[in-house]
Amino acid sequence: MFVSNIGIGTYLGNLDAETDLAVEKAVVEVVSSGCINVIDTALNYRHMKAERSVGKAIKSIITNEGIAREEFVLSSKVGLVTDDLDNKVSGGYQTNELIKSGAIS
Repeated sequence: MFVSNIGIGTYLGNLDAETDLAVEKAVVEVVSSGCINVIDTALNYRHMKAERSVGKAIKSIITNEGIAREEFVLSSKVGLVTDDLDNKVSGGYQTNELIKSGAIS
């Protein structure tokens, strides 16, 4: 597999719909270019908004650009449960729910 020596990061940006769309479009554009196929994101980037934008971009890349999932690398991280701004749920509440459900200890 070809792995580009640079990738696109999704860490910074405003917490608004305009930035969500800009991240989505940027990921689609660079992966579709054939030059960059590494995408970096994480749950805590932009309070979950970055991963959601990347998810939409991936759907578009596969569906509209005809690029197979195996042709790009997605790097994410776990360990920090952050606030979910879109659904207005605090990270603390989510952590408690995960503990109560037995999903984490």
